[in-house]
Amino acid sequence: MPEAKTAHQKLEMCGQTPTIAAFEKLSKKGKQLKIGNENRSVFKKVLFAPFTALNALFKAFKKVFSKLWPAVKFLFGLGLIICSLWALAGIGIGSLYLLLQTQTNYLLNFVPISELIQTVPFVFLVAGGFFSLAIPTLLLLFGGLTIIRKKNILTFNLVAILIAVWMIVGISCCAFGLRYVPDVINKVES
Repeated sequence: MPEAKTAHQKLEMCGQTPTIAAFEKLSKKGKQLKIGNENRSVFKKVLFAPFTALNALFKAFKKVFSKLWPAVKFLFGLGLIICSLWALAGIGIGSLYLLLQTQTNYLLNFVPISELIQTVPFVFLVAGGFFSLAIPTLLLLFGGLTIIRKKNILTFNLVAILIAVWMIVGISCCAFGLRYVPDVINKVES
């Protein structure tokens, strides 16, 4: 017997008259057969069982994660803000402490630190170090605020300016450091 290829032939094979309702019913039945496992053999069912389980697990994980994601995002943003504020406070206090220690009586290898500080442009190096550490910390702070507020706080121009200043200050500090490190080493060794 030849195979029924068209929808009209399939309906006649089942003994139904080819009407619009019969065609719709056949179409729905065909979709169910493609989606469901009824047309799979036992071998295919066993073979696809791990993938079916992984798919169900993935759907459950996706459902749970979609519910938890806003809380995770808020906590991450809050953590960035708190860490950034602590870091900025530490950087500011450390820089201020270094600036106030220019007349200290401490010695480094029997050389007064106040004499070493006079060898280098100390204020510029401390300020450069402050900005080199503070600008990335500020960017992290603004990133945390952006995550929590769900609104971008920084503009492209402001970020570009901050990064440019950060790079210029970092390069300047490195250049001054390379220039004055030999002088400091000579003072300590002599």
